[in-house]
Amino acid sequence: MAEDKKLLWVAWTHDAISRYVMPDDVDDVDELVDDMVDTATKYADAMVEECEERFSGGTRRRRGKKDPEDDPDLD
Repeated sequence: MAEDKKLLWVAWTHDAISRYVMPDDVDDVDELVDDMVDTATKYADAMVEECEERFSGGTRRRRGKKDPEDDPDLD
């Protein structure tokens, strides 16, 4: 299972980087790279945690149902 988690984590970092929107005004490349790394690793960490909660027999987080009137994306 640990090897599977590593492979999933790497896949999710790739997913996050592929969706990363680079700012138009990049002054410091090192700062940009740091931001990309932070974004990708936070996303991958959150996805691994969510996967563990859902599929490892633990308790699953419940997400509240959205009211279509409150969320324009649910029209």
